[in-house]
Amino acid sequence: MISPMDAKRSDSPARDRRLGRALNNLVARSPWLWPLVRRRMRRFFSERAAGWDERTGAGGVEHLAPLAAAVLEVSPSPERILDVGCGTGAGTLFLA
Repeated sequence: MISPMDAKRSDSPARDRRLGRALNNLVARSPWLWPLVRRRMRRFFSERAAGWDERTGAGGVEHLAPLAAAVLEVSPSPERILDVGCGTGAGTLFLA
């Protein structure tokens, strides 16, 4: 059975993406805030991790197409790739 919280999350991926981006921008622009928001951010992203790929299409063709196009432009081919903030890892697996 789906809990009301799970149903609410599955109905609002766009809102979750906007809020996630806003949180990431906050820390990227004001890194000194990280100690203050770390627990809340971890909780926010952990609560949304289950089923994220299915809700957002991450890992699908449309999601990975821009990454695939960018890979074709990298020359020479890198020996290593660092993926920071890789989400559920679909892009990282593609790059591997």
